[in-house]
Amino acid sequence: MAREFRIPGPERRYRIAFLPRVWGLIFAKGDNNQDIEDSLSYWQVSLALEDHDKMPRLGIELRDNGIQVDLSGRFSRMIQGFYLHLHYWNGYGESLIQYSRHTHRIGFGVSFV
Repeated sequence: MAREFRIPGPERRYRIAFLPRVWGLIFAKGDNNQDIEDSLSYWQVSLALEDHDKMPRLGIELRDNGIQVDLSGRFSRMIQGFYLHLHYWNGYGESLIQYSRHTHRIGFGVSFV
């Protein structure tokens, strides 16, 4: 579910997106990772603020065991389709390889569209 709104002043359109999610885990008998249920979350709430025209985006994901913050946007108005991304994670379960370790992670990336 997303809602658009206008901020007074320059004509810019922003969009707020709110996305709640829930899920469950199904394990077979004799599974090797029986403690994974203690480290992973069963829900997530995502909130994003986006600008339609210039494409800056701020996204936040909350779980009971961690938080993720993403920031992305166009690098330059002169170079079309080149975007920078910044990602921060703090908590458990970012990857299945290290699901039981508390991690702080900062990532940086680029994309060409």
